Amino acid sequence: MSRLILENPHSSAGWHGHQIRVCEVRVIDVKRELEEFESQFVKIMDVIQEVKTYTQVSDDTLVAKWILKRISDYNKPFPSIYRINKFYEFEYVFSGYGKDPDLDAFRDILSDIIKHKTLPSYDEPPFEDSDWNSKLAFDAGFKREDISDVFPFLTTSPVSSLAQGNINDLDVLKCETPLDWREFPGKATALMFIAGLATALESTGGKYSRGGKINKSAIADAAVQAINKHGKGTDISSRALTELIKAALDANLPDRASTSKS
Repeated sequence: MSRLILENPHSSAGWHGHQIRVCEVRVIDVKRELEEFESQFVKIMDVIQEVKTYTQVSDDTLVAKWILKRISDYNKPFPSIYRINKFYEFEYVFSGYGKDPDLDAFRDILSDIIKHKTLPSYDEPPFEDSDWNSKLAFDAGFKREDISDVFPFLTTSPVSSLAQGNINDLDVLKCETPLDWREFPGKATALMFIAGLATALESTGGKYSRGGKINKSAIADAAVQAINKHGKGTDISSRALTELIKAALDANLPDRASTSKS
């Protein structure tokens, strides 16, 4: 016969158990709460950097021109620019300034990038002593939810697809640059699997093998088509993906890399 044993709250075990439960109830994840608040905000420079990452275009001038085109085509009120003030609140930067000060300020920063052919650095000489527009790009920005209406990939998800509009609508950006994964912690593992999958596909023959060599471009084309058909879609070009497959083979299967065709 089983017995139900009631815990005595006055015993040592019962008292400590009670204390632990009380502590667990009172725990607040302060760091996570602050991170969630800060994730709602994206600085102007981070917007530009995220566009560079998404498009895989390293030329700062081209990226700035494309952003200018995108905001010119945007037919809704442009999102407001904010700072997070000392009270940890969103503070509107341009209250009472002009007709559309937020759009004008963003355009000025982009125009400066085109003029200087590079992104500003926070370590530049004092901004008032330079011909950069201002340090606004580094300490002010947008509510991520607002700016993602202009650039749908700027959501809290770093892998969100560009659901509205196509990056290819501007001929100057063809996304031909191979994916730069210097900041990606799983780069080595990802390249290893890309090399393995490419070799496995080549062994099946057909279009993935040409003259006894891996047909990298055919594999890249098939991957892009599959993602566009069955996934969220991608603006990565087949050429860029072909270069990525080549890098994967060079790093993991150099013997196979020497027997592959682009």
